[in-house]
Amino acid sequence: MSNGKEVRETKDSVNLTVKKLIRFSQVERIYASRLQQDFAPDEIRSLRLIRKSWDRGEYPCYGLYDGRRLLAYAFLVCKGRRCVLDYFAVSEEHRGEGLGSAFLKEVTARIPDAECVLVEVEDPDEAQDEEARSLRLRRIAFYRRSGFYDTGIRSCPFGVDYCILNADSENRLPQAELRDFYCAMYRSILPRRIFEANFRIKDPCR
Repeated sequence: MSNGKEVRETKDSVNLTVKKLIRFSQVERIYASRLQQDFAPDEIRSLRLIRKSWDRGEYPCYGLYDGRRLLAYAFLVCKGRRCVLDYFAVSEEHRGEGLGSAFLKEVTARIPDAECVLVEVEDPDEAQDEEARSLRLRRIAFYRRSGFYDTGIRSCPFGVDYCILNADSENRLPQAELRDFYCAMYRSILPRRIFEANFRIKDPCR
């Protein structure tokens, strides 16, 4: 990437551009055409709840484009300088080319003075079989290559066991602060009854 705007993909000699989405209609198109294919139904929040975060200015979204063609996207929930990566995916035909890692680094660099950028990755220790465990370990390895570290926080929203990773920086926030922000983020995006019924973390949220 150069100057936070462009990715130069040497394999095909094309220039790829990172764009921040400025209209919710752009989010709606990705939600309908891509997100529902890239994620399991129980991982997808309603567009209505996403719109609420967007309207509050707490839902920055980015796309990686080759001209007008979308190659990857990243949706985040942000509270001030603290963020959680809500959805991130790369087009299947471009996985393994290094684009995802470069794009993710660019996205985190675009959050001014970010104190944290958390990401949920399914916990390999809770995998049902070796194939699932291997896939989860590969995902963790991807985020480590992209500059993330394991915070040691473990959660279970909606019955899915996650490891919580964070974008590394010179000034890492204490684990307790990361945990409290993570819990507060879920409280802010979910109705209270849904949060209380479906969110669990190893150490109780305060």
